[in-house]
Amino acid sequence: MNLVGKILTVLILVMSLVFMTMAVIVYQTHTNWRDVVMREQATPGQPRGLKFQLVDATTEKANLQALMEKLQGELNTEKTAKREQVAELTTKMEELTIERDKREKDIQDLNKNTAEAVAAMKTTQGTLNGLQTEVEALRKNIQTAQQNRDDSFKKAVALADESYQLENELTRLQSRLADLTADRNRMRDLLRAYDVNPADDPAGKLPKVEGKVTALAQGGSIEVSIGADDGLRKGSHLEVYRTGNGQSTYLGRIEVIQTEPDKAVCKIMPEYRKGAMQPNDRVASKLD
Repeated sequence: MNLVGKILTVLILVMSLVFMTMAVIVYQTHTNWRDVVMREQATPGQPRGLKFQLVDATTEKANLQALMEKLQGELNTEKTAKREQVAELTTKMEELTIERDKREKDIQDLNKNTAEAVAAMKTTQGTLNGLQTEVEALRKNIQTAQQNRDDSFKKAVALADESYQLENELTRLQSRLADLTADRNRMRDLLRAYDVNPADDPAGKLPKVEGKVTALAQGGSIEVSIGADDGLRKGSHLEVYRTGNGQSTYLGRIEVIQTEPDKAVCKIMPEYRKGAMQPNDRVASKLD
């Protein structure tokens, strides 16, 4: 084999390797278009087939078309309602405009009538003011005359009442004086009958009261069942005695040292003591 043959052999080998490499590369980059179109389930890195994507897109388009038609219907309904509402508001506005024009005319008529009434009232007010001035003058004259008459009448009535009251008071006082004189004479005779000097101070006299010993306190004190409400005062003297078997035994005299409304505390006077005192013994301001 000559040199040219060797060169051609080497070239054929190189070209074979090149074509083999290109075939491998083309095989690696080959796309299965049927799988791309007909793939039913999506896999990691690969979506569903174009056929199923088209079906999904068609379904979504139909749903969107139905939604758009529904929304368009609602929009048309709302537009119709708005048109009716606008027409109704327009009609009402026209009615209100007519009513406003009528009210404005009524207001103008009322203002005119008011102006005329004000003018008439001013004229009447002037006349009334003149009459009121005359009436006030007459009223003052009448009040002055009535006041003078009432004052004179009140003075006469007051003098008559005062005279009558003085007479009645004099009669009452005379009767009272007679009663007091009789009471004084009777009380004086009564005091003398009980051997009481009417000139003595009544504050030093103790009314006739009776009670009993309720308790013996420490220090020789005695508590009795009568107190300030019965006329006892600090310094009053009471007689103590005991009853039994139809007899009374004198035990001594006690002196009040403290009083309360319904009881009193007394001390035993040693110079008058005749026996031991105990609860339920009788006490009295005077012994019969």
